Amino acid sequence: MRKSLMVKFLILCLLLVIGAVFHILNVPQLMEEFVRFIAVIIALVMIKQVFDYFHEKRE
Repeated sequence: MRKSLMVKFLILCLLLVIGAVFHILNVPQLMEEFVRFIAVIIALVMIKQVFDYFHEKRE
């Protein structure tokens, strides 16, 4: 896998952990939703990159 893909995967995991900590500590709902929003955006970008990677590999 490409290095940038692994970095984005680690960032996604980090944001999910931060979201879980916010949930446990009862941080206001707005912060939790913000972290979830960022994690979803990163996940979508990662999915696109994975598809692009496999498409390039097939050609």
